[in-house]
Amino acid sequence: MKGVTAQAAYDALLAGLSPKAIRKSFRNTGLFPFDAEKILTKAGLVCESKADLLTSPLEAAIRNETGKVFLVLTRNAKPLPAPTKVVVQQNELFTAADIKKSRAMEKAKEEAEKAEKARKAAEREEERKQKAEDHKRKVAEREERRKLREEEKAIERANRKEAA
Repeated sequence: MKGVTAQAAYDALLAGLSPKAIRKSFRNTGLFPFDAEKILTKAGLVCESKADLLTSPLEAAIRNETGKVFLVLTRNAKPLPAPTKVVVQQNELFTAADIKKSRAMEKAKEEAEKAEKARKAAEREEERKQKAEDHKRKVAEREERRKLREEEKAIERANRKEAA
């Protein structure tokens, strides 16, 4: 329900700020072109003498100022963008651009996570290779020590034979 209301409010805002809507509002309220009788009727007042009202300094000032405002509003009004689809998520309005940006950020985050996983996998592989190299080196050192001991034993046996 909130999503429908928010969408309707957004659409109404866009429609209400168009130059066409501004001109129609001024005309319907009697502000431009100036219509004192329409203004008084909308205000719930009865005009006793229309001639007095049309010639009063107040009428001239109102006519002048509302004309200026009308021109500024209608000349400076930029065309509004086409109504965009708005999505409501967690009681907030999101335009298509917002959603696109959010998805791009999520994708970038996923890519960063993938890169981090790949880096950790590469570190684990490097660790595994280092351990394998260490193991080979230790095995080679043991073998070297074993050979040295055998050589020492062989020399010791030879020395005993010579001594005997």
